[in-house]
Parts: sequence; C-alpha cells; structure tokens
Amino acid sequence: MRSIAFSMAFALMPASLLASGNVKAADNTSLIMGMGSATCAQFATDYKANQDADNMYFVWARGFLSGRNSALSEAGLPTRQLDSMPTSSQQFFLRTYCDAHPLLPYVFAVMELQKSLKTIKKTRHPR
Repeated sequence: MRSIAFSMAFALMPASLLASGNVKAADNTSLIMGMGSATCAQFATDYKANQDADNMYFVWARGFLSGRNSALSEAGLPTRQLDSMPTSSQQFFLRTYCDAHPLLPYVFAVMELQKSLKTIKKTRHPR
C-alpha cells in the first residue's frame, strides 16, 4: 500500500521538482544533481504546493548522507550516526535552514544537517 501511495505522490510532483538542475563546479562540471541542486526557495515552493515534496527531498537527502558517510568511512574518517536524530526533527532542521537561506542549494542544508548529527569514531568500511 505504501509503495502505491509513494508512486502516486511521485506522479503528482510539480514539474519543477522533478526537473531539478545541478550544482556546478568552477570548471562547469556537475557536482550535485537532482533535488539537492534546487535552491532552498524552490524547496519551499515545492513543499507549499505539495506536502509530499518534503518526503521526496528527504529521500534524496538520505541517499546523499549515506553516500557521504560511506566515502568518509572508506577514507578512515569519522562518520555521522544518521539515525541519531528523529526523522521528523531532521526534516524540520532542513525546512528551518532553508527558510533562513533561500538562495542556497538544498544540498547545503543537508550538509549542515550532517554536521548536527552524532559523530562516530573513525572506522573502516567493511569490504
């Protein structure tokens, strides 16, 4: 049942949400693609138009955080405990950050969220 509801929500997303661009590096290569490259203002617009947008953006954020944690772990650097803050609190953090920084990309809000999560000592990613 949840997958049907999720599929329906995805089908009803505003075109602006699904057509997010990308964040470019100085050499014009894409660093971030998808929902994370939307501005915080666009996130707010999408969220106001469709409450499910918050969850769609958060799915992107969780994937980004997981990938970033994996890269940090592989490098032997400290990672963050992604479940050290309740999901609803993480989503509130992202909305609050974006309200205060509407011109920044959503990914900046996600990186700030990561900094607020509990640090895990250095560990090597199991191979």
